[in-house]
Amino acid sequence: MAVITCNHQPHLVANRIGLMRLALGYTGRKRLMQACRLCPCYGAPLGQYLTVQGKVINLKHAQFLSPESMKLTMGKVEAAGNEKIILTERGYAFGYNDLVVDPRSFYLGYPVMFDVIHSVRKYGIPSANPKGGNREFLPTLARAGVAAGVDVFIETHPEPEKALCDAASQLYVYDFEEFMKPILELHAVEVKYR
Repeated sequence: MAVITCNHQPHLVANRIGLMRLALGYTGRKRLMQACRLCPCYGAPLGQYLTVQGKVINLKHAQFLSPESMKLTMGKVEAAGNEKIILTERGYAFGYNDLVVDPRSFYLGYPVMFDVIHSVRKYGIPSANPKGGNREFLPTLARAGVAAGVDVFIETHPEPEKALCDAASQLYVYDFEEFMKPILELHAVEVKYR
């Protein structure tokens, strides 16, 4: 089983993980620029550190970063000698308080993990607020992503409304099995015609 982490001190967990996630954008433009330069990690660029460790790097883009701009970040990781990259698509904010998924982000040359949970978030509304997401669109977006040939990332919770984060967009854990049935069927069809 692969373990994914978003730890900001990878030297502490490098021998325990299979994949390191670099989230771009949570703290705004400064964080984005640091990530594009492969932000320092104890004197060595983070990307170089992970390259030496042989880890897969999952680049999760900022909501304001276009698919075309992601190529710059990918290039920095490649320049460090690592082509073990997975991209995370989670939608783009276009100024009307919604995240919009741009399917061009599915075809940038590396595998894509479609974070449908964050793509249904209502931009600008706290994630614990019941109005902060549109859970009802999870099946449609997940099916569309799988039909387009990408993997999906799903967060579940036994009581999403009590979750500390993404309360309005998480899937009820008890609905997961039914949620996955059409996803798996669509995946089989997509693989057959890939």
